[in-house]
Parts: sequence; C-alpha cells; structure tokens
Amino acid sequence: MASLTDKQRAALLSPINEGRVQMLRGMAHLEAWDVRRYLIRIFGLGGWDFQVMETELVHTSVTERPKKDKDGRQYMAYLHTVVYRVTGRLILKDETGEVIAAYDDGAAGDAINQPSVGDAHDMALKTAMSQAIKRCAVNLGDQFGLSLYNNGAAEAVVKWSLIPDEGDYIRESEDAPVAAPEFHPGAEAQGLMASVNAAAHQGAAGRVWSRVVDAFKAGAIDEAEANWLRARAGERAPELPPDPDVQDATETTPQDTPAALEGELIETGAQQ
Repeated sequence: MASLTDKQRAALLSPINEGRVQMLRGMAHLEAWDVRRYLIRIFGLGGWDFQVMETELVHTSVTERPKKDKDGRQYMAYLHTVVYRVTGRLILKDETGEVIAAYDDGAAGDAINQPSVGDAHDMALKTAMSQAIKRCAVNLGDQFGLSLYNNGAAEAVVKWSLIPDEGDYIRESEDAPVAAPEFHPGAEAQGLMASVNAAAHQGAAGRVWSRVVDAFKAGAIDEAEANWLRARAGERAPELPPDPDVQDATETTPQDTPAALEGELIETGAQQ
C-alpha cells in the first residue's frame, strides 16, 4: 500500500516557516513558486504532478484609450482584459511511482489592461493555473498554507494524524486556537459611517439608514459592514433631536426610522 515516509510525515506536520508567508492587500498567502518548491522538496522531482482538467475563458474585453507617441502625436491604444478559470488535479506519488493521493480544485486568474492580447491570455491562464495548484496543495496542511486560513496564523493547525500512526491524539483544549477574522470595512462602508456620524437629527439619520439598506441589497456592502453600521446608528439614535422640518412628530413614518429599517436589513440578510 502506498504511503508517506516518516520524514515526509514529519515535514507535513511541522508549522510553516513564517519567512515564507507573504502579504497582499492585508491577506497572508504563499507564492506559487514556493508551493512548487515544497512539493519538490517533500515529494521529489517526479513525485507530484498537476493535471489541468478544465479550462474556461470567462471574460475578454478591449478598452480603447487615447495616448501620445514620443513625437506628441495622438493614437488609440487597445488594452486587453482577460479572465480564465482552471480546474486541476494535484497528484502525489510515493518513491515507486504509485499514487498516494489526488486533490481537485479550481481558481480564476486575470490580466487587466494589457497592451498585448497574447500577453493578456498568457498571464491570465498562468495565474489561474498557479492559483489552482495552491488551492489543491492546501489539503496537505500547514506546509502548504492551511494555517493561513486561520486569520493568517503561522502556528500549525494540523499537528497530528491518527492514520496510519502519525502522532498522538491531543485534546481540543491543547489545539491551535481559531482566530477571529479581522474586520476591515471597505470604502463604501466607511463613507456611509461618516454620514451616520454626521447626521444632525432623526430625519437625516433615517435617510442615511435608507442608503445603508440600499447598499446592502445592491451588494455594495456585506453583512459584517451592515451590522457595523447598524450598531453605530443604534448608538446615535437616542442622542439625535427630531427632524426640524417635521412640525408634528406623528408625521414621521415608522419606515423612516433606523429601528424599522434595521428590521428590514435583518430580513433581507436572512433571505440571502
């Protein structure tokens, strides 16, 4: 029966070297070349293979953009944007060439505003293939970035396996803690928060909250951002004076108040 060697198991159950972890837009990840390097180191030059199962051209477009040459003459440049999706299979073998395991996964890759149509297709396809390999390899555990899904942590999350006999069982209390994901509101949510904080009366607050609900329904903000805004609006609501443009308080309809719109937001979120 094909199996891993003791050295392979030891390597796979070790925590990742923090020096391998890269940051991109606040997210921890591994470079594709580094994943290939460790596949070679742990499984050998001929001990792994990646098969492309399916390739799909998801999107292609051309944008015209006026430019000037070195002599100042204007011309029209054509910029190409391409998106591919690749589904692949990572195959692992033992020293005799017998298959140990196989993992399938897929990913999309893009190339944006490239002056060469050939380069755009080449870049997008290679990116999708590299991302698909990385996603397949994550099934091998911490050396291939599994722990990074725990809010970017380098501490090992696998540590042991009982099959065939690769470690001692440990209680969950001794296991790596699951880190809470960091919250980073986007530009749209931050703009709405500024409006929530700037509302001078209940009428203005109601109008801002209507914008929050519309943004949530349109997908411009996610549920975490909506809840963040809802919490702040709830804090401010008791502080705000009535709308000075409304002479009779009974004229303020319930659907214009943050409380009523909060219920609408919750109901909308439950449907998604």
